[in-house]
Amino acid sequence: MEGTCNGTNGFILAVTRVLKTERGIIREGVGSAVFTVKYQCITFMPNKDEVMDVVVKSVNKMGFFAEAGPLQVFVSNHLIPEDFEFDTSHDPAYVTGDGEQKIVPNCEVRLRIVGTRVDNAEIVSFLIVWEGMEKRREGMEKRMERERNFLFGSSAPINN
Repeated sequence: MEGTCNGTNGFILAVTRVLKTERGIIREGVGSAVFTVKYQCITFMPNKDEVMDVVVKSVNKMGFFAEAGPLQVFVSNHLIPEDFEFDTSHDPAYVTGDGEQKIVPNCEVRLRIVGTRVDNAEIVSFLIVWEGMEKRREGMEKRMERERNFLFGSSAPINN
């Protein structure tokens, strides 16, 4: 089961405990048996509006490919902020006008999921939009405060 994927549970990362194993049924002519097993597991099922960090694997003029565990994503150049330009002067990269921020292979990028889709092969594909790479302290503090409020409610104390 580990390493499989379906539309209901997402990616099954690890089976943590086998709860029950029923008697097997022998498959005629094959010599194998089929067992029904009930188990607990750790899954990975990204949902709409969820924010996640991914590692960029390759960059081209159409966008970039990235991974988050078993999830492979493609971010189109139409979903990358306008202040990033595709640059081929050295290695392919998306760079801001001031050169301060770059999207290159092996860098981390934060994305927001805008939708999910399951195809016939039960492989989950995710449509993801660029969330941004704010390095400015003020923007980061505001986002962290919104996340704290979302997770703990607006009345929760904020420790610095």
